[in-house]
Amino acid sequence: MTVHVAFVLAGLHAGGAERVIEIVSRAAIERGWQVTVVAFDSPASPPFNSFHPDVRLERLDLPPHSGGVAKWWAVARRLAALRRLLRARQFTVLVSFLTKINVLSLISASGTGIPTIVAERNNPQRQAMSPAWNFALRVLYARAAQIVLQTERSRACLPAGQRARAVVLPNPMDRSRGPQPVAPDLPVLVAVGRLTAQKGFDLLLDAFSAIAGAVPAWQLVIWGEGPDRQQLERQVERLGLAGRVRLPGLSEVPGSWVSTGSCFVLPSRYEGFPNVLLEAMRARMAVVAFDCDYGPSELIEHGRNGLLVANGDVHALGQALLQVMQDPSFRAHLAAQASGQTWVKRATPESWIDLIDGHVAPRCTNLWQ
Repeated sequence: MTVHVAFVLAGLHAGGAERVIEIVSRAAIERGWQVTVVAFDSPASPPFNSFHPDVRLERLDLPPHSGGVAKWWAVARRLAALRRLLRARQFTVLVSFLTKINVLSLISASGTGIPTIVAERNNPQRQAMSPAWNFALRVLYARAAQIVLQTERSRACLPAGQRARAVVLPNPMDRSRGPQPVAPDLPVLVAVGRLTAQKGFDLLLDAFSAIAGAVPAWQLVIWGEGPDRQQLERQVERLGLAGRVRLPGLSEVPGSWVSTGSCFVLPSRYEGFPNVLLEAMRARMAVVAFDCDYGPSELIEHGRNGLLVANGDVHALGQALLQVMQDPSFRAHLAAQASGQTWVKRATPESWIDLIDGHVAPRCTNLWQ
């Protein structure tokens, strides 16, 4: 039997889920499987990540709507389009990413017999969902073949009846490409993420402003795009940091940002699992992070391979950054220990392939029976 795996997600933009799918789909092709990546965004927008040439991309061109009747009409159209595709292609396994897409995938797969694996990527307790979506989530996740989470603390958020089918897998990294070279003496502090309140870049700017005078050679570079760009740019001007802070947008090559500085900071208010922190540690960057839910405390052993700061404590964040910036030997110590962390070693696409392989079977069982 030829294995045909379908990955489903909102769009092929820059982001953690998109990066995971690109890496796992490449490993699936190398296993000899057929792979289709299904996205609801427009085919006019080129994918941010470079997929293996044998991966088939299905762009459904069905963007979401923000409210009213149009919102639910868009949901209905997405459901119909995905269900038609599932029936036409007869996929062996379906792997869906992100909460609302997971709900759509489980509904669309109803009655097809296709095992559906759903992957949660964010903090389940911090996502704003309508009562209708929350109800669908509780009912439908009970029907998933498997639920993939990124941390044990995220798994603990699931209803007790769903935890038995939940598994914790680290975000995979593409080891075939190797880590990008890091400039250990380059006085640049790097942050990466979508420009939204969740990522806490406003807090980082306040922290950097408080210590900038003590480290005049250092610059802060925040990679990413998002709706808060103008707000952050105004904050940079207001704090007098125009010559010290840059927001260059997306990096041209995924992951290449690690070569643009020697220190990495994660100022997020909350996370599902910070893949960028994992990438920074693999690349031997010295790392500092808020101890937010979830992820940083599972990656960082404070003082050994990075620094953890009480979540939201701007003053403490500034002092931790100052310690790393002003002490090259301490910075080198943190960087040297970072890549040996257990999660870094476990972060392989093979764990995902093995998980999917466990659900490859003749499609004779109705998922809803």
